[in-house]
Amino acid sequence: MLSEALRRHSRGEDVAIGFIETHGRKGVEELAEQMEVHSPQEKSSTKAHFFEEMDVDCHPRASSPPVVLVDELAHTNIPGSKHRKRYEDVQELLAAKIDVISTLNIQHIESIAPVVRSITGIIVRETVPDWVPLTASETVMVDLTPEALQNRMKRGDVYRPRKKSSVR
Repeated sequence: MLSEALRRHSRGEDVAIGFIETHGRKGVEELAEQMEVHSPQEKSSTKAHFFEEMDVDCHPRASSPPVVLVDELAHTNIPGSKHRKRYEDVQELLAAKIDVISTLNIQHIESIAPVVRSITGIIVRETVPDWVPLTASETVMVDLTPEALQNRMKRGDVYRPRKKSSVR
């Protein structure tokens, strides 16, 4: 998503970040630093966690860039947000004639989640209805070999590397 945004920006398109979740990944953070952040983040916290969400209402519609990045389409927003799901935030931006580039892992498509559970035993809690990805004007599928994914995981490109325990 960020690579596409940077390509478009290099061609002179006005592209900005509406919301991106870096998960502490250094490479993603470095790419994101090259982009304008267009949407202030709503902040909320509990005793155990700190949350940030995209503030859809802070997009000045008339002066908005024509393309906004919105990460993790299947995300469930924190209670008290304008919309329950991030894809609903995206629908609002699209209705305001703002193009959106987003990300969605295939396991988060509602009809695929049960298959993922049957194969992996993992319950996918955040999903989008099947019709949501079908409304996209363009879809880019990105796939990796299992070996490439394992290498990315070892480097900490997927999840932050865990600290080694000092317990022996």
